[in-house]
Amino acid sequence: MVSPGSSQSTTSFSDMETSVEAVEKIIKHQFKNKKLLEEALTHSSLGDSPSYERLEFFGDAVLQLAVSKYLFAEYPNLDPNYLTRLRSVNTSNERLARVAVRHDIYPYVRQNAPDLTDKVREFYEAANQEDDIVIHGGSVKPCCVLPDIVESIIGAVHIDVDYDLEKSWLIVRDLLEPMVTLDDLKKEPQPVTRLYEYCAKAHIKVDIKRSNDTSNVYVDGEFFVSGSNDLDAAKKALLEFGDPVLPANNTWELKFWAEIDDTLNEIKEAKQKLCVLCRKKQLPKPEYSSAIQLHRSMREKTGTLTSLSSYLSLTTLQLDSRGSMLGTINSPENESGPPHEKKVKFAVEIDGIGRMIGEEKAKKKHANNSAASLLIRSLKKIYSL
Repeated sequence: MVSPGSSQSTTSFSDMETSVEAVEKIIKHQFKNKKLLEEALTHSSLGDSPSYERLEFFGDAVLQLAVSKYLFAEYPNLDPNYLTRLRSVNTSNERLARVAVRHDIYPYVRQNAPDLTDKVREFYEAANQEDDIVIHGGSVKPCCVLPDIVESIIGAVHIDVDYDLEKSWLIVRDLLEPMVTLDDLKKEPQPVTRLYEYCAKAHIKVDIKRSNDTSNVYVDGEFFVSGSNDLDAAKKALLEFGDPVLPANNTWELKFWAEIDDTLNEIKEAKQKLCVLCRKKQLPKPEYSSAIQLHRSMREKTGTLTSLSSYLSLTTLQLDSRGSMLGTINSPENESGPPHEKKVKFAVEIDGIGRMIGEEKAKKKHANNSAASLLIRSLKKIYSL
């Protein structure tokens, strides 16, 4: 592939006839009506002739129909959900932008937008570093002109072959190769979809929010990880959760414990870190409850609370054989006083492992984090090397 900034790839071609001939060789189709391809290669910044926008609109519809027809015949027994996903990845802006880079089409686009070329060059450089088929997206978001040009060429081709979908597809498929197959898709599910499915099964509330130039993943309402776009953020979140579908990350545990110092300071984002740890170690999901509710419910229970009692601090809740409470916990009357001065204390429990009560905090969010922080430090004595 050639960068748009190289000697071969100038920002525009004054000789449209040369551009048309070059693109005809790329797509292996000689146009009966050359004006169609001229229009398909003209950006709106030029201003002195019709741009590719109408053909792009038409080409998008043609591509969707052609790929749908192909997939329907290629996978006669495949579930509609997978058919939709396959069509989506093969017609996405990410895929079409890489088609434009692979065939080096942009240099033949008539345009008058230097800033546009700079963005295209950045994407070219990133795409040239990719070894394998990128199914869902890479490190750099593609400039919209690249997929738009591919769709406009497809629209022009379809008109030029008298709207014959079979003839169009023969040309278009060769342009799109290699296409993403079902095996490819199963090996690398769509990250955002996979993240939501993964968290739903784990009963974890997850959301992705866009902020300026980054996408932030929130778990149970609190910040978790960020990425350059939704796909990048979702991939990072899945790696943190230890999603088995993604490539194995054998260093996660050493890195996890290395970030937990041996001080008594509260761990930042401890609630999210505890959630990750439980998923990685296949432990039950942490459950949080107010200390007052716990105080009331525990009076009715007997037996030993935790199998990790020797490692937990004095704030760990335990019961002796008489059902008496050991450790420290606020009773209901400890939370009296004016509303603005009230503090809350929360406990976190991992079923079958242990329960820890955090320090008093003014907000529930901070109280949960305090409890999670204490439990992580206790678990470190068990799991860290």
